[in-house]
Amino acid sequence: MNRKPSSISYPTLAAALLLVAGMALLAACGGKPTAYVQNYIFAYPPPAPQKIERLPVGIKVQRFEALPQFSSQRMFYIPGNYRMDHYVDRRWQGYPSDMVAGLLARDMAASHMFAAVFGPVSPQTPRFDLTGGLVQCWEDDRAGGPEAVLEVEIALLDIQQGQTIKRVLFQKRYKATQKMAAKTAESLAQAMSQAVARISPQVSLDVYQAVQQRLREGEPPLKKPMR
Repeated sequence: MNRKPSSISYPTLAAALLLVAGMALLAACGGKPTAYVQNYIFAYPPPAPQKIERLPVGIKVQRFEALPQFSSQRMFYIPGNYRMDHYVDRRWQGYPSDMVAGLLARDMAASHMFAAVFGPVSPQTPRFDLTGGLVQCWEDDRAGGPEAVLEVEIALLDIQQGQTIKRVLFQKRYKATQKMAAKTAESLAQAMSQAVARISPQVSLDVYQAVQQRLREGEPPLKKPMR
């Protein structure tokens, strides 16, 4: 008895070809599915209001810059001298420089030490400008590690000063290290958050004292408009 060859419908054939192609692609990639990337942030409670006189000025926290190697959302670690690597499937939710600047602005506002604190996107242009840059932001796994290392450079400017040399109230670096509970991205995020929390009140106090001293010196001449 002759049997007719079985036929395969086009939809079934197309599905089979897609399955084969998918298996081939998976094999070419080592047989492992794409890793799910987890994001981490700097997070800690804001400070309590300070029981000191509130200064009648506004502070604008500009967007912080960063060294080229830190202009990234990668979570870096230092396994040895002259070496740097990063977690493959873990990263920061945003740029660390932006997160540090945002937390400093939040903490300065929560401290009630100034009449107002503005972020970089605000159209307001108060007298005092806080600028900064990220110098170090990594996990150090060398002797004594792992620990989070954070270093930022801060400059406070009085933009109403007519003389350029008098605009800079201070320029200073702040550094904090924090032991990590384990060599994991989550421990790095926790330790880095604690490092920011340690630096933040120092920055706020230095800004407060510098502004307070400048106010005692009297109102500066306004900058002449550029022609």
